[in-house]
Amino acid sequence: MKTQHFILSIISSILLLNNASALSFGGLSIIPTYPNEKLPEYFSFELKPGESNEEFATLTNQTNDIVDVLLYPVDTTINSQNNLVLEGHDDSRDQVGKWITMPDGEEYTLNPKESKVIKFIISIPQDAEKRDYTGGIAMERKNPNGSKELQSGATIKTNTRVGIKTFVKVTDNPQPVAKLKITPPNEWTKYYLYFSVGIFVIVVIVIITKNFKKKK
Repeated sequence: MKTQHFILSIISSILLLNNASALSFGGLSIIPTYPNEKLPEYFSFELKPGESNEEFATLTNQTNDIVDVLLYPVDTTINSQNNLVLEGHDDSRDQVGKWITMPDGEEYTLNPKESKVIKFIISIPQDAEKRDYTGGIAMERKNPNGSKELQSGATIKTNTRVGIKTFVKVTDNPQPVAKLKITPPNEWTKYYLYFSVGIFVIVVIVIITKNFKKKK
């Protein structure tokens, strides 16, 4: 019984790793390439007015299809459930969404099983008020597959998107944002998975061997 619990704990740890390390939908995922220590699933900056900094996001296509995606900065808003959420692609960008630029553009093509590291730059206006701000980097399919037929000649197209919230503190005394001491996500998640699966296989072999000896 204890051995079965141990096996389940290994499986759960693999699932929890996938949930914690990346935001995903429809076989696409996005994650900070170099996570910070305090908020590893989000981007975090402390900057003076007039300062700039760069960051990187890793996009991964886990499907067997070529996928076109949009990656773009946005502001945040409070929804009807009083939750802080990212705004959409066509909403106005007035603060963090306006301060972030994508040097390589907002449209990307991901081949099957491909990952891409995308650079973006945040530049704080000289006249920015010294306080905390929130925004984000959102990703969605450029050409969504899903659509629902309503009547002849009319459809509603649906598009799922996911994003990483971005926290910005504008201050005259910015503190360095410490990064996790790990290899890039594409590598450490892969090695962790291999290690976990290897342990799982060893445990299964041990159980089979014990059961075989008991039967003898």
